[in-house]
Amino acid sequence: PEKNEGRTTSRFLIHYVMSGRGFFNGTEVHAGQFFFTHPYENYTIQNDPENPLEYYYIGAEGKAAVEVMRNAGFFSIPNVSDFSFSKEASTLISNALYHVPPNVDYETYFYGVFMQLMAYHKKENRSVISNIEKPDRHTYYKRAINFIQDCLLDGITAADVAKHIHVSPSYLRLIFSEFCRYSVRELIVRKKMNCAINYMTLDDYSVSRVALLLGYEDYSQFSKIFKKYTGMSPIEYKKRYGENVMRTEQMERSAPMVEVE
Repeated sequence: PEKNEGRTTSRFLIHYVMSGRGFFNGTEVHAGQFFFTHPYENYTIQNDPENPLEYYYIGAEGKAAVEVMRNAGFFSIPNVSDFSFSKEASTLISNALYHVPPNVDYETYFYGVFMQLMAYHKKENRSVISNIEKPDRHTYYKRAINFIQDCLLDGITAADVAKHIHVSPSYLRLIFSEFCRYSVRELIVRKKMNCAINYMTLDDYSVSRVALLLGYEDYSQFSKIFKKYTGMSPIEYKKRYGENVMRTEQMERSAPMVEVE
């Protein structure tokens, strides 16, 4: 059709243009390019009436598909990009449509086609990503700090932080070694301990409730970590500084806090 408007379901859709010319969400596309849509994303495909698009598309859904596409670089590249493996893509997809070998499970065969395409993409997307201007290290650091602060009570790890700001764990360690005196893991723990202090003194929460709020299902682990950073157990700390919420100003002056940069 001259114009195709749609909304994908829970699938990613990757379209490989074999010939013709058109527009995907207002961006021109032509032979030798691919474009993709995210799950539940509205999209518009328009054809040049004199030279309409011919393309194959493949869909994938599920957590495994997301991880594979992330590893192939799909979340770091524009939605319209060039690709050089049109012949290979055409063969793979047309075989999946019309030439699945007898006695072969179709889902297994289709999965193999998808993985082979992702292997081609991973090789090409590396060069695309390397040409995209990357934020400086301090920008990455600020993004990491904001994410830690916003998601502190969600049980996040250093790996979650690296994934959120789109860097490798080793590069994240390098960033923190430059701008922070603590590792990512230690910074998260220190921030949690200060939350624990505030909960037990200013909000007067019970110690067991504080442990659960901070994601510690094992109370003994929480108590051990808390004592390491404050010099006393949570119960001792609460008895000394949390018996009377009205003593807020006094507690702020005298209660030991965990140093955080």
